[in-house]
Amino acid sequence: MSSGGPQLPLCALACLVNVISRSSCASSDQHCICTNAALNSDASSCITSACSITDMLMAKNITATTCGIAPHSSKSFMTVETVFTAIATFAVLLRFLAKCFGNMKLWWDDPLIILALLASIAYTVLGWFLANIGFGSDIWTVHAEDIPILLKGFYTGFIIYGFARFFVRTSILLFYLRIFSIPLARPLIIASLALDAAIAIVVVTTMSFQCTPVSYYWTQYEDGEHTGFCVSRLAITWTAAILSIAFDLWIILLPLPFVVRLKLSWQKRVVVSIMFAVGVCVLIISFIRLPTISKFIYSTNQTVDTVPLAMWTGVEMNVAIICACLPSLRVLLGPALGRWADTGKSVLRRGGRGSDLTALGANSWEVKRHHYYLSTPGSSSEVQTAQASDSETTSKIRMTTTILQTASSLPASRSELPLDDLRAPGAVKQGFMNAQAWAE
Repeated sequence: MSSGGPQLPLCALACLVNVISRSSCASSDQHCICTNAALNSDASSCITSACSITDMLMAKNITATTCGIAPHSSKSFMTVETVFTAIATFAVLLRFLAKCFGNMKLWWDDPLIILALLASIAYTVLGWFLANIGFGSDIWTVHAEDIPILLKGFYTGFIIYGFARFFVRTSILLFYLRIFSIPLARPLIIASLALDAAIAIVVVTTMSFQCTPVSYYWTQYEDGEHTGFCVSRLAITWTAAILSIAFDLWIILLPLPFVVRLKLSWQKRVVVSIMFAVGVCVLIISFIRLPTISKFIYSTNQTVDTVPLAMWTGVEMNVAIICACLPSLRVLLGPALGRWADTGKSVLRRGGRGSDLTALGANSWEVKRHHYYLSTPGSSSEVQTAQASDSETTSKIRMTTTILQTASSLPASRSELPLDDLRAPGAVKQGFMNAQAWAE
């Protein structure tokens, strides 16, 4: 290797001499040494086992520089994280705008989604801070004093993730508790809340105290200066990931038997379908995240190999927040969906012939006279209909409709109408409608 510049640590130099002597490359043939994959693999294994972490990183830096290998450095992953955090923030803002627009009371699921968003924002800010001191760059190019800071950041980020996912899951379960009054639903939801809390406590506690002392998580690389031990990160991370996926699947499937029993309008079915689809997306992202765990655990270049895990972790958090906000957005989307539905129905009634109305003139419609009445106001009898057989042409139609309806009051915990409006158990409705129409 080159004789100028920084010198290789003795342990690394001994490994290189030994490996080169057993290869087909001459000790003076730098090109052969740098491009021989088998030689480099053997040298890397030897240096990893024979040298301290500090010497290993120094040797990697010197050999990469000598061979002209440009160090990897990228912050593009933070752009992805920032975009998803911005979308999640927008979804939460729309959620509370819908609350104001629909005059709906806040409940416990609302502050929890704010806590989840704050955790996601903190995760993103932490990511930008770490990216500015070496996260996303080869670890052997990072200043030695910054490595403990990066490891502290990784440790903190995983704990933030644990809290954020707990807040989102709890918010969704509390939303279920608020809208489902079916007797079987409430015990299942309450049991799910208890299980959610238990899983969160176990995961966050295990991740927080995986090393003894805790500081050994970020000081273990400092050779001989600190002592301690850590439990298997592979076991902890995989167990947490599998529990997360299993419980997310349970949360997605939990309301389906009860939703099927509700008589939902098509607009509400659209919202439920979108929420279900986004929930499935969270599961897909969780599965995509799984292979990145092993890469992180076994990496000798954590500042680069942790990037995929960190990025997909952030995306998963934010998509889960978006999913939790979708039901409230129906208040804002309802009018638009309603207009779309009315337009479609109008076209169907005309048989798809958009010119039928204009054929009669700009200011005249052909009208069939219909009379609707109840045999007894407030009774459950069928609506009686009479239709005149003649047609008439008129320039204007004026109609007034009076609807009288009473319904039992909702408990404080159900500030929104349930998904089946006033058809939920315990709700009482009665009344009558009187409509009048005349031509001018």
